[in-house]
Amino acid sequence: MPFVLTFVHFLFLNQSQINGLDHLLGLIKINLELEYNDVLARKFDKKIRDLEYERQKLKQSEQKYKRIVESLRREYFFYSQDENGVFTYISPSVELILGSAQK
Repeated sequence: MPFVLTFVHFLFLNQSQINGLDHLLGLIKINLELEYNDVLARKFDKKIRDLEYERQKLKQSEQKYKRIVESLRREYFFYSQDENGVFTYISPSVELILGSAQK
């Protein structure tokens, strides 16, 4: 059965016992901090792994759609524009279809 320190017990502790309790509480605090840091480190590592996995999936998806777009180069060209109407992408097939190079 664990020892429970009640207020009555606390009243009768000598200085040496109080110092021992302070030391024990300090060790418990250090242990809790180490456990907390370990939990944080594991969560941080998992988040990094998750982000790397998502980055790889995004890269694969970009490569897949780029291959699809470029395989349609004889019939179509594709482009994208930003909110100001500036072209941010023009597929290489524009040269075959319109006869002018990308700029």
